[in-house]
Amino acid sequence: MQQPYDPEVFTADPWLSETMQMKCFSVAAKRFLHRFPSMSEQDLAGLFELERVFLFTKVPTSDVTTTKSLQATGFRLIDTQLVFTKAISQAADAAPPRVRRVKPEDEEAVATIAAASFSSSRFHLDPSIEDSVADHIKATWVRNYFRGNRGDDMLVAVDNGAPAGFLLLLDAGKGILVIDLIAVAPNHYKKGVGSMMIQAAESMHKEFAHIQAGTQVCNIASIGLYEKLGFRLQASHYILHLHLTP
Repeated sequence: MQQPYDPEVFTADPWLSETMQMKCFSVAAKRFLHRFPSMSEQDLAGLFELERVFLFTKVPTSDVTTTKSLQATGFRLIDTQLVFTKAISQAADAAPPRVRRVKPEDEEAVATIAAASFSSSRFHLDPSIEDSVADHIKATWVRNYFRGNRGDDMLVAVDNGAPAGFLLLLDAGKGILVIDLIAVAPNHYKKGVGSMMIQAAESMHKEFAHIQAGTQVCNIASIGLYEKLGFRLQASHYILHLHLTP
């Protein structure tokens, strides 16, 4: 049978594959369904020649037909992603004094915060992924900034000189600054650290027109934070996963 590695359907994710120790692919949902309109989960597993494979995709929440068809193939609905955006204020507000750009010596502290601070990411919500693996994904994700492999800027909030939270930023083009990852150390929750870092990002990046952030529908605290800071809901997507085993 023909192998399914058509790049228009399956996009390999080398970093996630290495981190999870299995082949991982992002799936173009509509092209996948066009190519495999009635494929069972068992048949799909057979295409990958007895390898463990992790497939993931996202679908606009308005597209119920595609979502149902993916679920019939074996995909499981894991998360509903919400995307918020706001215009960056051009007022001359200074960055909060407790927020600075990250330094190379902050790496271990930042990775520790990343490993300890997430519970509602799509990896943590997936019952087929152990929490220790999900924590490792987030820690490795943020370490990529220090390797020059991901992100365009990183800010940290400090307490007594040590990082209490971090904010990883991406330049998405078209004047959009994206909050790729944000986390606060558990012992600094509910102290305004997240707000402080986002306000600093706006102050330090006035060359952008908008700032964008994504979160999970179950993450009520993050939704409240973004709305409090003036973000408005722009889009929503279902996140679906499929784990194939030999």
